[in-house]
Amino acid sequence: MEDLRAEDPREVGPYRLLKRLGGGGMGQVYLGHSRGGRLVAVKVVRAEYAADPEFRRRFAREVEAARQVGGFYTAHVVDADTGADPPWLASAYVPGPSLEAAVRRHGPLPEHALGRLVSGLAEGLVAVHEREMVHRDLKPGNVLLAADGPRLIDFGIAQAAQETRLTGTGLAIGTPGFMAPEYVVAGEAGPAADVFALGAVLAYAATGRAPFGTSAPHAVNYRAVHEEPDLTGVPAGLAGLAAQCLAKDPAARPTPARILDEMPAGGDTARSWLPPDVATMLDERNHDARDVGGGSGPGPTPTAAQGGHKPEPTARERERERRERKRQRAGHRHRRLLACAELVTARITGAQARARALAQVAAAVLPGGTHHGASLVVEAHRAAAGAPDVVARTQSFADVAAALAPVDAKRSKAAAQRALDLAQAVRGFRTKPTRVAALRAAAQALAPTDPAQAEAIARGLSGASARVEALAKVAERMAMTDPYRAERIARELPAETHGWESESILGQVVKGMAARDPQRAERVARGLPSPDRRRWALRDLVSTLAPLDPQTAERVARSLPDEDERTSALSQVFGCVLKTDLNAAERLARTMADEEERADALYAVAAELRDTDPERALAVARRIPEDWRTLALADIAQSLAPEHPGRAEQLYQEAERLAAEVQDAEHGLAARLWIAAARGSADPERRRHGLLEFPKAEYLSGLVLLSSGLVRARPAQALELLEVCVQIARDLPEDARMSALEDLVLVGAELDPDWAARVAQEASALKAEYRHYVLQHMADTLVDIAPETAAAIAAEAVHAIRKEYGGSTETVGDALVTLAEADTESAVQLAVAGRSTEDADRLLAKLVEGLVAEAAEQAGRAGRPEIGSTT
Repeated sequence: MEDLRAEDPREVGPYRLLKRLGGGGMGQVYLGHSRGGRLVAVKVVRAEYAADPEFRRRFAREVEAARQVGGFYTAHVVDADTGADPPWLASAYVPGPSLEAAVRRHGPLPEHALGRLVSGLAEGLVAVHEREMVHRDLKPGNVLLAADGPRLIDFGIAQAAQETRLTGTGLAIGTPGFMAPEYVVAGEAGPAADVFALGAVLAYAATGRAPFGTSAPHAVNYRAVHEEPDLTGVPAGLAGLAAQCLAKDPAARPTPARILDEMPAGGDTARSWLPPDVATMLDERNHDARDVGGGSGPGPTPTAAQGGHKPEPTARERERERRERKRQRAGHRHRRLLACAELVTARITGAQARARALAQVAAAVLPGGTHHGASLVVEAHRAAAGAPDVVARTQSFADVAAALAPVDAKRSKAAAQRALDLAQAVRGFRTKPTRVAALRAAAQALAPTDPAQAEAIARGLSGASARVEALAKVAERMAMTDPYRAERIARELPAETHGWESESILGQVVKGMAARDPQRAERVARGLPSPDRRRWALRDLVSTLAPLDPQTAERVARSLPDEDERTSALSQVFGCVLKTDLNAAERLARTMADEEERADALYAVAAELRDTDPERALAVARRIPEDWRTLALADIAQSLAPEHPGRAEQLYQEAERLAAEVQDAEHGLAARLWIAAARGSADPERRRHGLLEFPKAEYLSGLVLLSSGLVRARPAQALELLEVCVQIARDLPEDARMSALEDLVLVGAELDPDWAARVAQEASALKAEYRHYVLQHMADTLVDIAPETAAAIAAEAVHAIRKEYGGSTETVGDALVTLAEADTESAVQLAVAGRSTEDADRLLAKLVEGLVAEAAEQAGRAGRPEIGSTT
């Protein structure tokens, strides 16, 4: 839900509007309140349809038919005024998320939920078709998930709009990827078209992606008409049904009634059919509905706990659930970012830039979706073949090969071979420069997958200069796959003209050799003449070895001559060891020379031990230098307090004594705040008053810390405290206020996305110094929970950055990526406005690169195969 905007009506017919629920191509949906106290979903038709008399006539007919639709799995139409300006209809409010929102936030549904989903939608379609209606726009956004099953919505307005659109323009209305082939080609939509959409919805719910991809609409429609759906990941028990529903021939698809006959009977009705995270979304919407509707909303959502007492989860269980939710959210963002990258790619007009962008997206998709990734590779090949001349075409295929090399050697080599075929087809004395340029590009393309052939091509080029340049490039490209050959070529390069390139290649060789032959990699790194190159190569060696051979990585790190470099490298090794061997992590932490780094490392070890072995955690904490020890003691005390309050109080007192002795005033104040906030988890109201001794800014910081500690254990109290924090922040100077509101958004987003969005909007109106950093951070925090607000804030960040840096688009990368994730079309428009076609293509290609890089980051957090992993 979102608050009403200034332009929104406050009343429609007899209904008082309370919130925005969402919108689409045909209208805006609001949460409304009837005079009798019932909540309804009110859909107000868009102006362009409202102005069309033919639409109104058909809308009236369809609404009248929709009122007659019964069944358990449709949202019943309860009221409408087709003659109003604008027309509207009201349906029963279903306090559940759309299937699209649930899958985007928490990932695919489990198999038992998929069965219930299909049965419910099939039964809903039976009810619709019995009234001689066709839905025409069945998609994940038009399926609501209620406690007792799914609900179909929008089965009247879509048909009226469709017939009007066909009359006016000859184009079908609907959602690409969910429209049946006969609907796309001829505009024919019978009941079988709804069954096709049901199959696509099933595939989406089971995998988290549409079965025909998410690129440009015409490309998706083409696949729906001519290609087979990607059903990878659909459970075996449902894959056959999905394939039948998605048959190209309408006569080959089952009817909804037949689907119901073939689906197994419903299971235990006392058990929630939805996974716990989605059931929680229902509870949240019930709570929101009761809040805004004055207690008149539907009752509590039934859950698995009904009929018996469910014990309160322990702190460790809550933390585990929180981490799982974060992992699932990262997986969802990974998929959404790649879908956005595809949409941006579709806007690139130049063949070479488009081929490169498509290959980057394909490389990101292939590890987790071979079928769809393969179709993107095909599109990349088509784009490369459309480049304007032979050198451009060769270079385009070389770019495709380079992008695919880390994840799919076979497809990379196929693209490289096409580049070589093009190059070798160039004949004649007059075309010699063209042939050399094309062969050089082909050699680079082959280098990662066929280094021997690449070297042979480079050595066969005429002209010493061209030969040396080509050898340098192929050596660089093969450094990760054949580092020994790359080393040999690099050492052959003439030092007087290519010394810098030789060292650069050898630096890459170190990374390529590290996992296979760490001793030789170390020798190569230490033999580099340039001190900077040598230092960088050794750091790369540490990075590669840290997760594989931490002992060797530690030895190399300790050998670095610069103290800061040494400390940073050891911290990197420590981060890897912490996940696998706490004994080794503690030993390494204790030997760190830098006092602050040692404190941080020991604190991390103590935090890992805090819940499982508090006594050992305490022993580790006592090794932390005194100025930093207070934080660890307070954390351990907070963990012990529920079961061992006496022991916790002793630790709190010890921490307070240490905090009082800290020499640095600012550090001591921070330590006291941390202790006060930790104590507050047991008695928040008392500790809130205890924080009043601090100055206003520090008091606010303490409240934020206290709220953060309560988020998982006492969310209602945490939200109350955060609201107090907002009031206090409003009295601070503008810079401090914006920074404080940013912190509140970060904490509040986990509790109440709508509240966090409101605070973010307030913060975005401030004109503090470096506001673009704050705007970007808030937009990134909200992008998957409040996308509309995130889009507005990200767009503001883009404008702020351009203003700061004199209109440059090159500096807006992160903000533009966040905007693209929330609102791809707005990001594209901002990127290309006022630019030449060539410049626009270059900027869009950079945006694709940024989206793919962020997708890789989210994939790592979700535990998925990342870009660059081998297959």
